[in-house]
Amino acid sequence: MELKAKDTYRIQVQDYLSPLLYSSLLSLYQPIIGPYATLLYLTLVNEGIHQRSLETHGRLCEILNINIVDLYKARCKLEEFNLINSYVKTVDDRYSYIYIINYPLSPESLLKNELFIKLLIRSIGTKQFELTASKLINNKANLEDYKNISSKMRDDEIATLRLDEIKFNKVRPKYSFINQDNIKFDYDRFFKKISALVFPIELRTETNLKIIGEIACLNGINVDEMIILVGNSIDFKKKEFNIEYLKKAAAKISSGKLNSKDIYQSSPIAFLQAKQNGVEIASSDRMILETLAYKYGLSNEVINTLVEYVLKINQNRLIYNFVDKIASEWTRDGVKTREDALKACNKDNNINKKVNKPIRIMPEYHQDNDDDSDRDALLAKLKKEFNNG
Repeated sequence: MELKAKDTYRIQVQDYLSPLLYSSLLSLYQPIIGPYATLLYLTLVNEGIHQRSLETHGRLCEILNINIVDLYKARCKLEEFNLINSYVKTVDDRYSYIYIINYPLSPESLLKNELFIKLLIRSIGTKQFELTASKLINNKANLEDYKNISSKMRDDEIATLRLDEIKFNKVRPKYSFINQDNIKFDYDRFFKKISALVFPIELRTETNLKIIGEIACLNGINVDEMIILVGNSIDFKKKEFNIEYLKKAAAKISSGKLNSKDIYQSSPIAFLQAKQNGVEIASSDRMILETLAYKYGLSNEVINTLVEYVLKINQNRLIYNFVDKIASEWTRDGVKTREDALKACNKDNNINKKVNKPIRIMPEYHQDNDDDSDRDALLAKLKKEFNNG
């Protein structure tokens, strides 16, 4: 697959390399994978930690001062040694990649690997290999007969730091590329087209990004429309994101267009509107749909299946408490897809049949009794009562 400068990428990485793994990369990996691959790896780690939107491979070429062909060869070398895993999908006229960064193995692990040792000796020779290995051998001090007298932080100091950490987490900018099955929103395109002036980096928290996707899916709003709505929902002086304004603004322009390929993937607003012959849905019904999307985080196909099921069994009426009860049960049962939802509907139907089946309680004298003497005594008693009127 040809790599092009306009192809975009995003990086998944946990943290910077520890000093030990950094030594492993430079001393053991680099002689085998080469300087371009080593520099590309370090650059991807650094870029990934600070990445706030999709970037192009052209940017990597400029940073590394290499051409796209050499960049591709360096990436392949990292893949061969499991330093990165690469994933790709087609987006319009380009490819979009995800690079998942794996940490190098420790020197101790690598120097026990016969194949890796042979590769390293082939690259730098036996003499240099022995010198490198001797530098990386961990000479641990013998602690036998020694007593640990190291000071420890007091419990009250630790408690104070924990409080500080809670405060820090509230103000620290967070960022995550959303990848949830229930949200069918093109975040790749969204990040590519929206600028930091319209949607400041510090407001791109996981919570905000998640609700943006949920609002878009519920109302059938595309990326271009959502960019405008998000920009209008931000107070730039206070650096605040007004989610309630976004919800109301989205409701005003929600699309009633069904998904032509699969109607159950349509926005719940459009799906319910189609169920009532194109008539605009009531505010009470919209509130129910918003509960299913925002409170329970259900996907469009699950919401639409639930709505269709309730309308069928409840005389075309949506009642909040009834829908809420079913949604909570489905959430507990782990309903994620339309197939799961259909199974849940069948399960509910079977339970209702058992519950609603009339139970006929027979009179005492009609109940089975294996004791003939008891039956004769009962018949005699009934005959006597009948004769006495």
